[in-house]
Amino acid sequence: MEVKEEIMSDDFKKVVNEEIKKYISNLHSDRIDGLKESDSQIEITKALIAFHLDIESIPKDNTNPFFRSKYANLDTILKAVNPLLAKHDLILMQSAEDAGNDKVYIKTKLKHSSGEYIESNSAPFKPAKTNDIQARGALETYLRRYAVQSVLALSFEEDDDGNSLTNKSKSKSEEENSTVKKSRV
Repeated sequence: MEVKEEIMSDDFKKVVNEEIKKYISNLHSDRIDGLKESDSQIEITKALIAFHLDIESIPKDNTNPFFRSKYANLDTILKAVNPLLAKHDLILMQSAEDAGNDKVYIKTKLKHSSGEYIESNSAPFKPAKTNDIQARGALETYLRRYAVQSVLALSFEEDDDGNSLTNKSKSKSEEENSTVKKSRV
């Protein structure tokens, strides 16, 4: 049995290669590199520790009417963190980046005066209305707020010492015990 080698034209090879590249690109279009760091992290780590010793609780000054929950808006967070970041030779920079397919992601870079840095990218999201600049602006603000909280390891949860979990556990246990007692009667 003889195997025949078919010869493809150079133009055809180029077209096939381009199509393969497009296919692979589309497979990974929703993936954005996560965390990047400078090779050295000594000075930025010291500065972040000092920052965390200085930062106080950031007030939750806004209410989400849909979930009836309170949150700190981006302006409040930045007013609280920026002076302390500067005090410890840190600066926070953010930019909205195009992720393709009408999606946007936020690139957040925390830099130290030594040149050390931590860079984080949010997951890409599509605005609720693609051609609406206000929807895109709202999405960018939302993503920026969470990106700042993430890269600085800020917490805004109200601490109830685990009471909400304990009360739910007790309620469930009490219900189960009640059911068991009824079934034995």
